[in-house]
Amino acid sequence: METAGVKYKYSVVTYIFGDYEVVHEIGCELEDDVEYILVTDNKKLKSKTWTIVIDEELNGKTVFDKVFSVRYNLFKYCHSDVCFRIDGSIEILKSLTPIVEEFLASGNDIGISAHIYRNNVVEELAIWNSFRDYPMSSVRKQINFFRNIGFEPTRKGLVQMNFAINKRGKITDDIDRMMYAILHYLGDENGPDRLDQTVFSVVIDKFFPHVKCKVYSEYLLHTDYLAWHHHGKNKRIPVMEHLTQPPYFRNELVSLA
Repeated sequence: METAGVKYKYSVVTYIFGDYEVVHEIGCELEDDVEYILVTDNKKLKSKTWTIVIDEELNGKTVFDKVFSVRYNLFKYCHSDVCFRIDGSIEILKSLTPIVEEFLASGNDIGISAHIYRNNVVEELAIWNSFRDYPMSSVRKQINFFRNIGFEPTRKGLVQMNFAINKRGKITDDIDRMMYAILHYLGDENGPDRLDQTVFSVVIDKFFPHVKCKVYSEYLLHTDYLAWHHHGKNKRIPVMEHLTQPPYFRNELVSLA
């Protein structure tokens, strides 16, 4: 499956696999020079605003492998040189063109979302182990891998993968290939590791220090532009909701290292 030619100013790509998310229709007027792509494995999925793409080449992969096959190969689907990627849990409320234009004017290579609640991969691994059924064996495997490549897991810096802005070209291609390979290395016979934001944080810091990153806040998902929803629901996540949850026992998190 290949795209041919640049036809649009930029693309917006999202994805839904399995029953993990519901379709969030685009809540603003569609722009003629922007394409809106939803990649899925569900042939029954319908949308009034998204162009549905069924990628048969993903057949046989696990849900997370399908997600990463799209997330780390966006320009397979785009007819443009710029892609604004959003997770399936995110709703577009207003044209993203001002954000994309500002990003392009900044001269940065990629746009990423900084994690606003935790600031290193050890803390994120601990939360996933405690609250998201992420096995301790996988926690240890990631930490050992990071240290083996010369990265200290308590080093400050953590991104989220809920949205990003990418440009077509070698930088994106190199990051994508490395990410996909490492996630499969850290996984098992059933597929890739399912926690990629820790890996992405390390990959950018360790192997791509020359890449210019425009860093966005999660608060972009609580503005007039975008809304973040609970997985599988048409229910928005309020600002700061995570900070009202039970304490995350920071002293215990650090002990995982």
